[in-house]
Amino acid sequence: MVMPRQRRLHFHNERNSRRAFIIDRIAELPVEAVIYQARDPTDEKAARKACLTALIRDQLKRGSQRLFFEADESLVEFDRRLLNAEVRAHGAADRVSYEQVRQLN
Repeated sequence: MVMPRQRRLHFHNERNSRRAFIIDRIAELPVEAVIYQARDPTDEKAARKACLTALIRDQLKRGSQRLFFEADESLVEFDRRLLNAEVRAHGAADRVSYEQVRQLN
């Protein structure tokens, strides 16, 4: 779907027909999205811990082997420790990996 001389998909300066084409192709993908929202978002670390813990639990139940999520640069080390502890606590360290994806500019 990437046009010649493009490095990635984007909507900037695309014709409406091209935008519709991209959206249609994405809609055909077998993708499921789950949104996790903390009950008390005033404590960022506690909220992130609750969401990541639920993410790990839910994805292990589904049999997921690899997890990708956007990294918050200020919490990368916190996330790494939490994710490692959660995966080990569920006895899944040998079958699950994760990647904290940094936002592309």
